[in-house]
This record gives sequence, C-alpha cells and structure tokens, in this order.
Amino acid sequence: MHRLRTSPLPCLVAFALALASPLSASADRGEGEKAGAAEGGGPSAQDLYSGAQKLFDKGSYAEALIAFRQAYNLSGSPNARLMIGQCLIGLGKTADAYEEMAATEREAAEKAASEPKYEATRKAAAAQVSALAPRVAKVSIAVSEPEGVKVTVNGAVVSGARLGAEIAVEPGSVLVLATHADGRTARAERTVGAGESAVIELSLGDRPRKVDSPPPTEVVKRPVVVEPSETGGGVRKAGFAVAAAGAAGMAVFGITGALAQGKFSQLEQECGGLRCTDSRYGEVVDSGKTLSTASTAGLIAGIAGLAGGTAMIVFGGPKRSAPLTPSSTGGSPRSVPVSQAAIAVSPAGAGVRCTVVF
Repeated sequence: MHRLRTSPLPCLVAFALALASPLSASADRGEGEKAGAAEGGGPSAQDLYSGAQKLFDKGSYAEALIAFRQAYNLSGSPNARLMIGQCLIGLGKTADAYEEMAATEREAAEKAASEPKYEATRKAAAAQVSALAPRVAKVSIAVSEPEGVKVTVNGAVVSGARLGAEIAVEPGSVLVLATHADGRTARAERTVGAGESAVIELSLGDRPRKVDSPPPTEVVKRPVVVEPSETGGGVRKAGFAVAAAGAAGMAVFGITGALAQGKFSQLEQECGGLRCTDSRYGEVVDSGKTLSTASTAGLIAGIAGLAGGTAMIVFGGPKRSAPLTPSSTGGSPRSVPVSQAAIAVSPAGAGVRCTVVF
C-alpha cells in the first residue's frame, strides 16, 4: 500500500477562502455595505465579492477578476486581493499573480496586527508566493538618474518606488526602457530564466548642452541722405539746336558772301571800275544783290544763333533738386540751397534770370 502525500498549500488557500466567504467575512460585509452606500446605492463590496466567487467557481476567471477588483477597490480587504491573485493564476499570468500575492501578504500582515482573522490570509498568500517563485523571473532596475525618469518593463510602467526592488516578470527576454524628461533615453534587453534574478542598469548619458542664443545684432542707424535728382534741361537741349542753327547761318554767310564778292569782282573787271550801264549786266547785278542780302541775313542769324545758343547751353542746364541731409539739431532732413539760372525770351525782349532754391 502506498501513502498519499498532500501539500499544505491547498489547505491554507481553502482556509483563507473560507474566511473570505459571505458567511464568515462579516467584517468585510459591513465594510462593503458601507462603501456601497457611499457610492450612491450601488452594489456593496460583499455583493460584488459573492458574485465574483460564483464566477470563479465556474472557471470564468476573466469576469471574476473584474468583480474581485471592484470589491477590493470598495473594501480594501486582503481577502479580495487574494482572490485577484487566484484569478491571475487561473489566467496563466504567473508574474502578475506573484506580484498580487506578494502585495496581499504585506497588506494582510499589517491588518493582522489588529485583526487576527487576516493571519490566515497572510499565510495563504505567502504559500502562493513560495509556490510561484520558481516559475517567475525577477529583475531589479537601476537608473543613473531616477528623478524625472519614466521606466517601463516589457511595456508596463514601473513606479519610482519600485526602482531598485525586485519585480516579477515572465521568464525570457526582458526589455527595459527609460525616458528622461529632458529627452534622454536608455534601453537594455536581457534574457532571464525562471527562478533567476538579474540587475539591469541603465545610464542616460550626459545631459544635453544648453545652447546659448547669440547676442542680438546691434542695429546702427545711419542718417539717410537723399541724393539730388535732375529735372528739366530742355533749355540746354534747345540751346544746342539754336547754336547749330547759328553755325549754319555763319556757313550761309560765308558761302553767299564769297559768291557776292565774285559777282562784284566780275563787274569791276569788265566795267573797268565804273558803273555798268550795259543792260546785259543787269542779271549779274541782281544776282550779286541777292547774294549780298543772303550773306547779310546769314551773318545776323549766325551771330544771334551762336550767342543765344551758347547762353542757353551755359545757363539752361537741368535743375537739381535739393539734397536732404540730417539736421545738426534734431537729426531731421533739411534742404541745401541750389542756385539756378534760366534765359527768358518773350516778344518784349530777352533776359537772364538767376534764382536760388532752398
């Protein structure tokens, strides 16, 4: 005959669950009813616990997990948290179940000091922690600058209080990411087997340098000087035309004068220096008179054109607008006097006019 060996773990868990049942957990029921009333007449913690227990007994661990967490949030009872861990075991989430059982053991130990009934809950949680320990991996996270750092382990956020403490994870590859508030990041990946522990260190490196902004560029204000512009100039242009006409008049004077002198020399030679009375020289005389008149007119026109054109060229230049320069008193622009000259021609006569513009 063989003797059957039994483990004390199922007995401890069953005993703790019996304490957490609706018939024996009167204190939890009172707390749950009080909490339920505080929520405006919703289900009490005891009602949630009882419904979750039925779901658990049927193997509906996911639904039971939700209800047990609601009961725990209302009552804060370690018994409800113990059942949360049991649901996680049923769902195969070994690492999460280990963390819940470890937390249940701590809470039950604190409450057992004043409420001895929770001692059984503590022992049941401790037994589960011992049973799950060989099936999980454990890591401790060390960050070079823990302040202002967000750390995740396999995507789950780790609170600052857990940094440096052992955290249960599923065996295998463990990915740890650290992100500092200033943008620096660190990454580490380690393979940790079941029942093993590892310390993963992360260094964020040097702080980013603060780039000093360049000093503002000094803007030097310089006085604005508006260069004078030229306007007009039509008199000078006309002066060149008048002078050209005068030159043409002088040319007519020279040519016609020479021809007239030729006619005079012909008459003087053929008439012996006397007045010619022969009618056949009438045409030569008339031609000489015409040339003489044309020569005189050309001379007058040439002299007037050259004199007038020269004056127009000299005094009829373009007008220059007054340049603007900074005032020595207030810095505002002021005008510089510019002298101008012009020739005025009218039926009454001609004259030269000089003006000064300010």
